[in-house]
This record gives sequence, structure tokens and C-alpha cells, in this order.
Amino acid sequence: MRRVVERSLRASPLALASMLIANAAAAEDAYDLRVGLLQLQTIDNVSDRRVSFSEARTTFDGGAAVGPSELSLHVDARARRGWTEVTRDRLDVQRLFARYGTEHSALRVEVGRVVVTPVASTLVDGATIGGRITEGLDWIVFGGARPHPFTLAFDPSFLGGGAGYAHRLDGVRHAGVDRVFITENVYAALGPQWFVFGNAIVDVADGPDLTHGTLGVRFRPSRVFDTTATAVHVHAIVPNRWFQDWIDSERARLGFTLDDRLLPVGTRRTSGRLRTNLSVVDGVTPYTALRYDFRHEDSAHGYEGRLGLKLAKFPLGYLDAGGALRDNFGAKSQLATLQIGTSFFDGLLNLDGGGAAMRTKIAETPRWLFDLNGTLWVDAGAIDASLSGLQLMGLYQAFVDPDMTLHAMFVRVAYRLRG
Repeated sequence: MRRVVERSLRASPLALASMLIANAAAAEDAYDLRVGLLQLQTIDNVSDRRVSFSEARTTFDGGAAVGPSELSLHVDARARRGWTEVTRDRLDVQRLFARYGTEHSALRVEVGRVVVTPVASTLVDGATIGGRITEGLDWIVFGGARPHPFTLAFDPSFLGGGAGYAHRLDGVRHAGVDRVFITENVYAALGPQWFVFGNAIVDVADGPDLTHGTLGVRFRPSRVFDTTATAVHVHAIVPNRWFQDWIDSERARLGFTLDDRLLPVGTRRTSGRLRTNLSVVDGVTPYTALRYDFRHEDSAHGYEGRLGLKLAKFPLGYLDAGGALRDNFGAKSQLATLQIGTSFFDGLLNLDGGGAAMRTKIAETPRWLFDLNGTLWVDAGAIDASLSGLQLMGLYQAFVDPDMTLHAMFVRVAYRLRG
């Protein structure tokens, strides 16, 4: 059954997308098709383990007028072919659904693998029904099977459903059987200088528990100065029921048992961040960043202080240089970074490169670690407007320490067609 489902997922998006592109072009409706091919390779000097895979990704959003409303298709799927024993073949379908109605319709229906964006981007293989009550006020009801949490394969073992509303990006929603939670998202502009944003997810299945919360305040009195303070709290709920089921299936597949004491038990962390930018001269911006972390399970503390300078009108492009002092729960380090970017031929050829050097202690022995990177991308639209949407990108990354050097490279070709 699963093989049949996977085959249908491979075939259906392209067939439906082709049909809707033709209909949309005839009706002068909008569509957005993106296709990308990627090859990744890693090499190190101490082992024979290599990560090598090829990946194709397609996204499509488009529709055509049907009666008084619109019928649209939304796809985001990727297929990966692994070339070594380290990388497995896999097919990921992030979204694949048809929608009747628009985001502003009084009634809209979505069927397929739907991303329920207002409810913490929940994935569901089923259907949603919703609509707009008045300007700025929407409602939604959804239900169906939940994809496997690790492979994203269709799995009827987990069912989920929920209902919610959204009012100017504010909402209270709940969903799920394994998890029952309430989410809230807030953004407020308190005049031209003050901005407040935040979100929260509270699990209520086993009692109220703030699993994720963010509260930020930005103050920008002028174009010269701005500062942002952010508080974040995260509680990773591991192991939960899905994780336990996955562990059981892995035990059966591998033929051995795991010591329960080795299972992850989750973590709670509370963080505070303060970032300030000061544009003393046009194109010259010194900045500072402070961070504090508290790990609840062992009352451990972490700190970071960073100073940097951005030159937006550097003769060759831009320059960003900085340094930081860190204490990551007892692991102390000092870090220096440099990044430079430029472009040639009216944006046809773009280059970006840089690196970082970090001094730390491993087993009480001081060590230097290095990170080098380089990126090249070509925008064919700079040659001719008919080639707009065709891009080529290559990236190289090297991680160097006294015992090992790891090289990672990937090349990506992408094309975007809009109408």
C-alpha cells in the first residue's frame, strides 16, 4: 500500500500542475513553479564515511477561476537519491493539497497533505474547512491522519484534529491527541518607534506546560539607532508517544534493546538576547549582541558577548567583521569572524566568502578550530530577461581542527517560472 501511495505522490503533482498551468495561463491567473536540482558531497581525512546524495525539489502554487471562486494546487515535494551507505533514499512531501476558495473567501476547503499554518504549521493528511468572518477574523477546522514524525510517510496510526481562529495574526487553537496545545501569536506596532512581537505554545495534555515562548521588543527612534530585546523559553518534549513508538520499531528492526536510561529526556532552556545597531555614518554600522542562557535541568548558565562592524558600502561589496566571548554551559571559547561579499557584471556573478577562528579547550587542552566558506551564484536574468528565474549556486565549507579536516560541497541549479 505504501509503495502505491508513494508512486501516486510522485506522479500526481506534475500532472495536476501541468493542467493548472495551462488553465491558469488561459485565464490569466497566477502560478509559481520552482524546480531545483542539488548535489551534495562531504569528504574528511580520517574516515571512509562519505555523505553524497542528489536531490530534486519542486514547489508549485497556482490556480484557475472556477465559478465564483478559485481552484488551486499547492505542492512542495523533494526526492533524494543517496549514493553511499550513510545517506538513504527518501521522498518528502511537505505539502500536496487542492484548495477551493482563496485565503480571503468566506468559505475555503483544502484536501490532501495540508499545512495548517495558524496552528503551529501542523501537517495533516486530511482536510481543512475555514473562511473569513469579517475583515481580519478567520476560523478553521481540520482533521485527518498525522504523517510519521520522522519520515513524513503517510501513517494512519496517528490521528489529529482541531479548530481555531485568527484575528489580526492573534489566535487560540488546539489540536492533536498525542499533543493538545494552545498557540498564540502577537505583533503590535506601538507607534513609529516601538514594536512588540511574541508567540507561545502551551501543551495542556498533561497539564499546562509552556513548550515554546518568545517575547520581543524593538525600539527604533531613528534610522541611526535601533535595539531589540528578546526573551525565549523552550521545552523539548522528549520522549513523547511518537518518539517511544519510533524507539520500539527501531528496536524490532535492529534486533536489540536499548537501555532506557540512555533515552533522551528533554530539556528546558530560557534565553535572553539584546542586539543594538548604531549607524554612525551611512553604510558603517557597529553592532553589539549579548546573550544569556539558563538550562533548567541542571541550573547551568551560558553567556555570549559579541562586537562587530558592518560596512555596507565596502569598495568591493560588503564586509562584516566581529568577535565574541562565549561560555556555553562551562565550555568557554573566543571567536573571530570575517565575511566579505561582492558582485560583478550587474549582478550576473556574485561571490561571498569568509571564515571564523575559535579558540577553546577540549579536555583542558587549548585548541584552535577554523571554519572557511565560499559561495558563488550566477543569476542568468542579468544576461537577458528571458533567462530570468534561472540560477546556479555553488557552496564550499571546510571545518578544520588539529585532528580532522571536513570538506562539504554542493551545487544547485534552480529555475522559477511565474505567470
